Amino acid sequence: MMKSLYSVFFLSCFLISSHALRAQDAVELKSPDGKLVFSMVIAKNEAPVYTITHKGRPVILPSTLGVSGWEEGVTLNGKNYTSCDTLWEPVYGERGVVRNRYHQLSLSFKNKQLDELSLEVRAYNE
Repeated sequence: MMKSLYSVFFLSCFLISSHALRAQDAVELKSPDGKLVFSMVIAKNEAPVYTITHKGRPVILPSTLGVSGWEEGVTLNGKNYTSCDTLWEPVYGERGVVRNRYHQLSLSFKNKQLDELSLEVRAYNE
């Protein structure tokens, strides 16, 4: 019964936050397999708010970046999407070759004092 209540609570929070994300401009980053999704709302003159979902289920509910004193009057200056798919050989470990595959989102912000902040977000298959 408790598990069912928790599921309903998190689903409700996700649906409410999803509706809020659609109502404003948002940036989104998905892992290569599409199961992990990072979304960030950047409303003018407000703190950026992000969420993370895995297979459609909320992992992190709507949260601010937590940079106190900086987030007032924030605007998004730029965004850049990149991807990486490389192999590397560890010195030791269980595998001789490790695949490094992710999608990356680089965001640049300014606040009302014109202080700048860069944020790098990577989404891997997990």
